[in-house]
Amino acid sequence: MSGRRDKQISLWKQAILETTSGAHPRSLLEEGLGVHVITAWNPGGIVSDLERNREADDVLERALGDLGVRHIRTTGRSAENTWREEGWSLVGSNRELALALAKRCGQVAIYEFSPSQSRIIICDSGEVIDF
Repeated sequence: MSGRRDKQISLWKQAILETTSGAHPRSLLEEGLGVHVITAWNPGGIVSDLERNREADDVLERALGDLGVRHIRTTGRSAENTWREEGWSLVGSNRELALALAKRCGQVAIYEFSPSQSRIIICDSGEVIDF
């Protein structure tokens, strides 16, 4: 792993994820079904302006609605609140669907939560990082 990649993974692991209720996405687990957290903001890890991020988020939200995926607004941010992104917790989704949507939005990684695991999944390789 490169130093830059290690730093990025460390930041992802330390991110604070909150649903609109202020709860962690893990609280959305139902009957053993997984939760995936994805975003359309800042594709490729390159910071976009607010208007472009909101437009991309609107496209993602429409796609989730069209697919009938239960989704809850979720925000990811750094502990210092120097970085923040809006996204969605997909409740009861599967990894393949979450990855496909994230890839379509140009994302580098997604979060995956199950009753016993917290993971980061790298979109292009499918690499699983437990944390």
